[in-house]
This record gives sequence, structure tokens and C-alpha cells, in this order.
Amino acid sequence: MVAFFDPQAQEARDHERSVTQFYAFSLQDSRAANTRLEAEIKQLRDGDKSLANQLKIENDRLKEKINDSISEVVVTYVILMQPTLPPTVICPALHLHTTLDEGGI
Repeated sequence: MVAFFDPQAQEARDHERSVTQFYAFSLQDSRAANTRLEAEIKQLRDGDKSLANQLKIENDRLKEKINDSISEVVVTYVILMQPTLPPTVICPALHLHTTLDEGGI
């Protein structure tokens, strides 16, 4: 009981209590910071996934456009390499376009 009232022992207990409270508050702050950072990481990941999906869609669209352009080039090449046949025989769709351009059909 004497040790309880001893000023040095009381000071040591107060110091220990203060340190314990400091660590408890520090731990609480650290956990809050971890929670906040985990939420931020999740938000960034979701944003990255969304951007990746948008870029994939755009990439697919551009690939399709390139393939369409290649097809047009191939058709044009075939037409140009067949000078003995009229273009409408090689590609009947050209007949439709030329008649529409001339005011036909």
C-alpha cells in the first residue's frame, strides 16, 4: 500500500498509463489510415479496370475499322488488276453505286 502512495511509483504508473494511451491512439490512427488507404486503392483499381475496359472497346473498334479498310484496299486492288473486266462484274456493288451516282435506281 505504501508503494501505491509513493510519488516515484505513482509517476511511473502515470508514465506507463500515458505511454499505453499514446500507443492506443497511435494504433487507432494507424488503423484508420489503413482503412482509408485500402478504400483509395480499391477506388484506383476500379478506375483502372474501367479505363482498361474502355481502352479494350476502343481497340476492338479500331481493329474492326482497320480490317474494313484492308478489305476495301483488297477489293480496289483486285478491281485495278483486272483491266479486261468491267468493275461491276468483279464487284456488283459498284454497279449499284455508279447507278445511284448517275441518278439511276
